[in-house]
Amino acid sequence: MNYYVYNPTINQCTTIPRFDRHDFIDSKPCGMTLVYDPLKSSHYKLIRVRLYPGSHYGRIEIYSSKNRNWVALESYIIIPFLCKPEFMAGVYWNGAVHWSFSRDVLFVEINENRGDTIRLPQNVDIYKMNTDYSGWSNKYHVDFSVIPGATDIELHCFFPGLQEKDAFLVIETPEKAIIRYNLVLKTWQKLCELDSSSPEESYTELCDRGLRAFLFIESL
Repeated sequence: MNYYVYNPTINQCTTIPRFDRHDFIDSKPCGMTLVYDPLKSSHYKLIRVRLYPGSHYGRIEIYSSKNRNWVALESYIIIPFLCKPEFMAGVYWNGAVHWSFSRDVLFVEINENRGDTIRLPQNVDIYKMNTDYSGWSNKYHVDFSVIPGATDIELHCFFPGLQEKDAFLVIETPEKAIIRYNLVLKTWQKLCELDSSSPEESYTELCDRGLRAFLFIESL
């Protein structure tokens, strides 16, 4: 399998060199994340995860566009138990890539070449992870009782807002209504409704096909 990095601004495509290890039976990566911070460097990195079949152990591999080679972390990581773990939606923050699972967050510190896990808080409030990974700080209390029918919601996106009072969530109700919920004012607004007669238009179904919701950021 070949991988490419495409820059739509300059319409340039780069082929990523292969890095095949023979200590794995399962050679197909479970996912890949692009890390790029133009404020720190003009170069980017790719982080991918390979799993040992039949176990919860994996190996992190990091590619650098600066020297155009792959490096595998020496230590193994323990993957939170899932039948089919995926690593396609990694979040880059605090110099590390994070993947959220049902009970844990797996993170890889890029410059330190270190991977570990931290347990998620067990409620629906919004927490901010401490930069030293020592724990969590409660940021927002969530009260979905103000939204009619929001007994079992799907969380799609969190937006911190340009100002703290503007922070909001985008959620989906069982009636397939897409709701914008203000975390400070505890107010809500219906953005749209999905077609309840077509299961294919369900956001959950779209996620199963590898689609996710992301914030739109204007750029040149």
